[in-house]
Amino acid sequence: MDTNATQSRDVVRTLGDFTVTEELAREDGTFSVYDLPADMVDDHLTKTFTPSRYARICRDVAYFTRSIGKAPQKGMGQTYGSPGSGMRRSKEGALYNMAHRTAILKRAVDMGLIAVTNDDGFEASEGKLRFEITERGAWFLQHYYGDHVPVRRLKRVKLSRTSSALNVVKTVVDPDDHRIKSVEEWREQADSKGLPGNDPDTGYYHVDVDVIDAPDSDPAGEELVTWIDESSVPKQFDLSGVDADVHLCVDLDEIKQSYTRESTTHLRFEQGDDGDLYVVEGGSEADIHIGSVSGAGKISVVGDYDPFVTSGAKDALKDATNAEWSSDYQCWYVPPEEILSGIESMLNIEGVDSISAYGKVVKQYTEYV
Repeated sequence: MDTNATQSRDVVRTLGDFTVTEELAREDGTFSVYDLPADMVDDHLTKTFTPSRYARICRDVAYFTRSIGKAPQKGMGQTYGSPGSGMRRSKEGALYNMAHRTAILKRAVDMGLIAVTNDDGFEASEGKLRFEITERGAWFLQHYYGDHVPVRRLKRVKLSRTSSALNVVKTVVDPDDHRIKSVEEWREQADSKGLPGNDPDTGYYHVDVDVIDAPDSDPAGEELVTWIDESSVPKQFDLSGVDADVHLCVDLDEIKQSYTRESTTHLRFEQGDDGDLYVVEGGSEADIHIGSVSGAGKISVVGDYDPFVTSGAKDALKDATNAEWSSDYQCWYVPPEEILSGIESMLNIEGVDSISAYGKVVKQYTEYV
């Protein structure tokens, strides 16, 4: 390794702690930024209880269903069934596939977004729970979605040569969406084709309800505070286990990355005389290579027996990280937040001068560090 060349490079930036500011979050499409009532932010937000979940509860109660778990509907003599409109049963429903449905609804009631209307309240079984939208719920619905209209999206899905099903999705969309048809067009299309259940084959249609009136401000009088959702930020490299600084000496945004192995830009991790790690543009794959598993959020380490095993780099990687061997992919999996520690440990082994990685992998796991 040419350490003098390493030291002479212009450092683009040193990786370190990343702080999300409101300005950055609003400019970066990765983050969701909302102005939410202070009581919601302070007392009612968790990984499960999200603003989106509360907004969908208000949406479902206001327009599509007042009960939980309404079963799929199938008309007399019909050959298809819709997935149903319940908050639990419909895939786009607010509580679809959720394990703590009642707890979520209780929080929505505690915040005054919806009100339970059945006689026994939450003592009733789930199928008998009934709700109505409150004034505050109407405000939050409008505040979260902006101008909107409730629609049904109908799509006939061919299940086999002899049967098909009409898939029904209920949601709210921008009122200026050119795909939306009126209720009158809906009925006219259904009547002209003699369709069972009065359902057209496909398209977006207004549901036959009015958009609820919403106050201009929060009826509860709560102050609005900025809330930033960081849940979609990629896992960061953890620098706490690295003894040196890590310098990125190439502008990742300017690297054109392809998904074909031959034309993917390679970067190299090298170690300077100062002990710091440098990430520089390489050009070819090194004997030890860092990769990733698409969709799995896993970092992989691969290398030929010599030098990966014979030099002791494999043992160093296992000692420094919680690396696990994958017999399916013939590689070592390392938790993304530990990969820098693993790279540093391998570069400390004599005979290992550099470790390569795809440019797209480095960008994925350093963009927010």
